[in-house]
Amino acid sequence: MVDRIRQQVLDKGEAQLAERKTHRPTPIDNSALPAGSPMTFYCVACGAVADIKPEEYLFPVRKLCSECEGLANLKLLRHVDEAQR
Repeated sequence: MVDRIRQQVLDKGEAQLAERKTHRPTPIDNSALPAGSPMTFYCVACGAVADIKPEEYLFPVRKLCSECEGLANLKLLRHVDEAQR
């Protein structure tokens, strides 16, 4: 039963990941924004917006969007290793 549920989650997660990769937002060039503008950071797995920080942010930027982070936590995101998170 657990294996079947895990496979369903994996299938749905992979389908959603493929959808996010297909419909990536147009990246914002943070260097072209006026001073003081928030900075946008993108998911290393799918390209979706992962984090938006003020210009003078102090804490690390999220490298994965919330959906990919969930897949990675479940060990279902195969191509992203711990170094990229």
